[in-house]
Amino acid sequence: MLIKKHFIVFIALLALLSGCSDDKSTMKSEKEVPVEVLNVQAASYDKKITLPGVISNDEEIVYSFKMEGKIEKILVKSGQKVKAGDVLAKLDENDYKKILEISELQIKSAKAALDNAEKSLEKAEFGFENTRKDFENTKVLYEAGAISKNEYENTELRFNIAAKDYDISRGGAIDLAKSKYDSAVASHEMMKTQFVDGELRSSIDGYVKEIFVKEGNQVSKNDPVIAVGSTNVQVTIGISADEKQNIQLNDKVDILYDSKVIYGYIASVSDVLDSKTLLYKAEVSIPDNNIPLYSIVKVEVNIGERKAIKVPVNAVLNDGEPFVFVVENDHAVKRRVSIIGYDKEYVFLEGVSDDEKVVIVGNKVLRGGERVVINQ
Repeated sequence: MLIKKHFIVFIALLALLSGCSDDKSTMKSEKEVPVEVLNVQAASYDKKITLPGVISNDEEIVYSFKMEGKIEKILVKSGQKVKAGDVLAKLDENDYKKILEISELQIKSAKAALDNAEKSLEKAEFGFENTRKDFENTKVLYEAGAISKNEYENTELRFNIAAKDYDISRGGAIDLAKSKYDSAVASHEMMKTQFVDGELRSSIDGYVKEIFVKEGNQVSKNDPVIAVGSTNVQVTIGISADEKQNIQLNDKVDILYDSKVIYGYIASVSDVLDSKTLLYKAEVSIPDNNIPLYSIVKVEVNIGERKAIKVPVNAVLNDGEPFVFVVENDHAVKRRVSIIGYDKEYVFLEGVSDDEKVVIVGNKVLRGGERVVINQ
C-alpha cells in the first residue's frame, strides 16, 4: 500500500515537471523580436523587358568597277578607317588605253562605212534621176510611135533597177551604217566615262570590312571588289507581336555590355514577321562606342507603365527564391514574392497586397512564426 502511494506521488511530480517544461518552451517561442515595417502600397513603374541584341553597321556598301580590267592598286587594308571620297582601288590604265584604242578604231571603221553608204546613196540618187529622165523621154517618144517597144522596155528596166538601188541606199543601208556609227561613238564615250570609275572611291565615312580581290586580279564589270561599313552602329533585336504594340519609334532604351550602360533609341521597327524566328526586326540606334561589331548585348526596352507593390531592396531576402516577411497577428510570416521591376533602391513585387506590413528592418534574424514587436 505504501509503495502504491509513492508511485502516485512520483507520477504527479513528473506531470508537474513536464508542465513547467512546456511553459518554458512556450515562453521561449513567444519571445518578441523587434522589427520595423512598411505599410506597403502599389506604385507606378516603367515595365521593362530585356532582349538579346547584336551590334552591326547601319550601312554597308560593296563597291565594284563599271568596266572589266586588271586591278592595278589596292590602296586600303581590311579594318582601315576611310572617309567619303577616299580612293579604295584603281584599275590598270594600260588595259583601259588598249580598250579605248580598239574603240577608236571601231569608230573609224563605222565612220568609213557610213561615208561609203552616203556616197552610195549619192551615186544611187544620181543614177535614179538620170534613168528617170531617160524613161520619161522614152515614154513620150514611144507613145508618139517614134521608137520601138523593145527600146521603151529596155529604158523602163534600167529605170526600175536604178529606183530599187536608190530605195535600198536611202533606206536600210544608210540607216544600218548610221546606227553602227552612233553605237560605236556612244560605246566609246561610255568607256571614257566609265574609266572615271576606274578609281573606286568610298561614298561614306566608315572602315574597310572586306577586300575581295588582290592586285593583279582580272575583274569583270560589277564584280565585288571592296566592302565598306559605316562607323555608325546599331543594335538589331527581335520583338514579339505583343511587344511591338507597346514600342514606338524614338523610344529610349538601355544597352548593357560589359558592365556598361549605353543609351539608345528605337530607329525602326519592321512590319514583316520573320518566318524563322516569328519575331519582328527592330533597329536600335546608339552613339559611337568601342563595342566590337557582332557582339551580343542586352537591350532593356520600356513597354509601358504598370503598378505593383514597391518595397526597399533590403526587404527582400532570397533562399533560392525571393521572399519577404509580413506581419500577421503580431507574428512574422514568410511570403514568397516575384520581382517584376526595379527603381534604384526599390523593387516592385507581386505576392503582397496594399496595406500589408512588410518587415524592412530585423528581417534577417527571422525564420518565420516568431512573435514580433513593431518599433515605431
